[in-house]
Amino acid sequence: AMHGFCAKTNTQSNTAFRGFGGPQGAIAIEMILDSIARRLGRDPAEVRQRNFYAAGQDMTPYGQPVEELHAQPLTAQLLASSRYHERRAEIAAF
Repeated sequence: AMHGFCAKTNTQSNTAFRGFGGPQGAIAIEMILDSIARRLGRDPAEVRQRNFYAAGQDMTPYGQPVEELHAQPLTAQLLASSRYHERRAEIAAF
């Protein structure tokens, strides 16, 4: 479930409302991917990586080509530098 709250601040919003719903949609799909990973007994990072655009699979559902495929190499670098797999193993052992 998602929960939200309102907060009054002295700082005005500095972003546009164009495309309203984008953050909510991103949160929803991240929750769905985590749920899929749990149901399949797979690592959430693996499920996400299997759904990246790649060579030969580089067209959006709207027919727009994805020309720069940075997600896979960037994610591999981040997983290594954060010691993601080692930390997941430590959590499982705990």
